[in-house]
Amino acid sequence: MIQLIVRFHLELDVTYSSGVFQSSSEAIQPINNIFKGFLDAQVEPLFTGDGDDIPAHMQGYYAINLADPDRAQNLQRQLQRQPSVEAAYIKPPAELP
Repeated sequence: MIQLIVRFHLELDVTYSSGVFQSSSEAIQPINNIFKGFLDAQVEPLFTGDGDDIPAHMQGYYAINLADPDRAQNLQRQLQRQPSVEAAYIKPPAELP
């Protein structure tokens, strides 16, 4: 499983529910359009808890799991071009000590 980490700009206050990213800003709509082509992607917040419990610098991160490395790289490239995305990177594999 390949894990793609995405960080949205904090001012967008992005949430994810029922398969859709939500924000008070229209800037998030292109993200939902992109994900229509990645129905196999599993999305979850990277840090969970009550919004007040998560420090501001850790909010806006999401982990996206995909089985196919090529599809993960394709999604990464598409997300990196979006103005609502601050960063999108593939998590490197764990290394033994």
